[in-house]
Amino acid sequence: MTRAGTPFPEYHLDFDSVKNTFSKVRIAIDQCSYGQAVDLASATICQIQQLVLATVLNHRAYARGMQGKFDEAIDDAQRVINYQPTIAMGYLQLGNLYRMQGKQSRAIDTFETGLRCVSTDNSQYTLMIEGKEAATKQNETRVDFLAKLPLEIVDDIIALLSQEHKSACVDVSTVWRRNVLRCSKAWVALTGDDGTGDDPLSNLLPFIAPHVEHLTVNTSSDYVWQRYLFGMRNRKFSKIQSLDLRESAMKHITMDTITPVRHSLYRLGSTLTKVVLSHSMDQATITISDILFGLSSLKCLVYRAIRKLSDSMGNFPLPIPHDALVDVQLHAETITQDALVPLLQHCSKIRRLVIDGCDANVLDAIDANNCPNLTILGYNTFTMSTPGLDQSDIGPGYSGLEKFFTMNRGDRQSVIAILSLIRRNMATLKEIYTNTSARECNDLLATYADLRLEKIEKLVFLSYDATVIQPLLLSSISSSVTLSHLSVSVSYDVPELVNILLGIPRLASLSLSNIWNAAAPAKLVELFETYAMDNQSTRAFTSIRLRHCASVTDDVLVALSQIHSLKNIVLIGLRNVSANGIDSFFRSLSGKSTTYISLGELDIITDDRITTLSDVKSLRCIHMDGLSYMTNQGIITMVDQIPLLSSLTLDTCSLITESAIQYAKRKVRNVIVNTL
Repeated sequence: MTRAGTPFPEYHLDFDSVKNTFSKVRIAIDQCSYGQAVDLASATICQIQQLVLATVLNHRAYARGMQGKFDEAIDDAQRVINYQPTIAMGYLQLGNLYRMQGKQSRAIDTFETGLRCVSTDNSQYTLMIEGKEAATKQNETRVDFLAKLPLEIVDDIIALLSQEHKSACVDVSTVWRRNVLRCSKAWVALTGDDGTGDDPLSNLLPFIAPHVEHLTVNTSSDYVWQRYLFGMRNRKFSKIQSLDLRESAMKHITMDTITPVRHSLYRLGSTLTKVVLSHSMDQATITISDILFGLSSLKCLVYRAIRKLSDSMGNFPLPIPHDALVDVQLHAETITQDALVPLLQHCSKIRRLVIDGCDANVLDAIDANNCPNLTILGYNTFTMSTPGLDQSDIGPGYSGLEKFFTMNRGDRQSVIAILSLIRRNMATLKEIYTNTSARECNDLLATYADLRLEKIEKLVFLSYDATVIQPLLLSSISSSVTLSHLSVSVSYDVPELVNILLGIPRLASLSLSNIWNAAAPAKLVELFETYAMDNQSTRAFTSIRLRHCASVTDDVLVALSQIHSLKNIVLIGLRNVSANGIDSFFRSLSGKSTTYISLGELDIITDDRITTLSDVKSLRCIHMDGLSYMTNQGIITMVDQIPLLSSLTLDTCSLITESAIQYAKRKVRNVIVNTL
């Protein structure tokens, strides 16, 4: 069956165009002009080759168009024209493809080009005339469906468009312009990012600024910057809640313009609750005291400076304490205790504090006097993400510091500062993430022997030190009844770790990375077998993550497979697990309630293993990373046989081609592919 305006191509090769050249070959031979005959014969061969290739490309273009793969089909049709610019078939194919897409103007242009380049004697010349007439008729009778839809649906459609497309829609017609500019949903978030030229949206600010709640300005154009500044100064952004000024925008601020910029910010004070400022090194600075002085409703401040924090603080103390600010992130070259304390004392309601670039003594100032309401602390977290505040964190009740995150791997003074902070807050801490080493600090074992995390729920630690940090943290959870999530990287004493876990209530989640202890396999088997037989615990063990653990063997997987409550499984880089071992593990999951599995860097995963995994009908999400021996057939089998699969991620799986990816996308709602 064909679509309107897309007739089947002719399935034969038309050699009429080469007969004239070929006929001259015989004449040249009869005249003993053998050199000319060779040249004419060679030209005929080239014509035949191009004609055959163009005809086959034409058929493929048609087939791709019927599949809806228009970009690929148009490429093929354009190649047909390049090979045979005086034959009608390429122009017919390209024009019909544009018609199928509703691009009648492009179709008309294509047919007109063909009519100029193709001889009127060509058998398909009249088809190009008919194609042009049909495209012209459709172009003249087109309907503006947007103008006929209910406004609520129009608003939903416009809100889904990118900023670039919204800007383009403004120029379509008067109706479209009116609909786009009045649509408040479309302009809740606005980014002024001009790239290499002026931002066209800046000229629309008088119309769209009243809708904007979240504004990001990242423009290098002084004209665009002035347009946004004018809008702020004249209170055009009447609903604005958050403002993010990136480095490109901040570079416009000079000693001559600091005062107008401050005043523009203050004009937003009645609604603005979040400010993000990213300074570069060589510019005049809007200080922290400037911001707090004029924005009394500010709840969240993110301040990045490539300089000392002391150079960006401004004048403290301010006359009136700031009671609205609850969330502060400071990133600077150096943060000292002397620079930070005035801010903490001025903003006593802070619940979340993230500070990167700190001296070790800064943690000594994080106490009940300076931070009486602090709940979440990130200290030298750098690239690590620190969780934000939720409603329970900013409610009226306060129980003390609950979450602490650090990637600090400093000297002895830093380790002491971190351990001291943990001990001061050990009665309230519920979540800790630490990447800390303490070589040559053996005396600290006795100093912090009393460390006990009474309310800890989640503990994540990585330490290359086997003598201090790990023993202290393991000892701190030895009597815990609240710990449910534990993540350990580079553990040197797996037997001690397992013994502690066997002595406390069963975890809900366990993550082990880079475990290679010789005694580990037997202890892990003991742990998982105990978890499998534990019918008394009210907490189900639902999540396991094993990453680059040489201590994980087939026996460990056998013990793990006996736990029926597992829902989330991550297996990455397990070099001592065999193909039979992973196959048996997959078979054991059949009939259980596992919904998520992630497999990475496992050369034992082949199409046969994927076939076994496909019997786990409960799976909803699958993540595969660096599986070098899995092919298209494995992917096709998996998406065909797992009925509930709704999310599939493929990272650097080198044998998976585009055809299998497209097949998966037709079967699975969310498919993500990363090739690097």
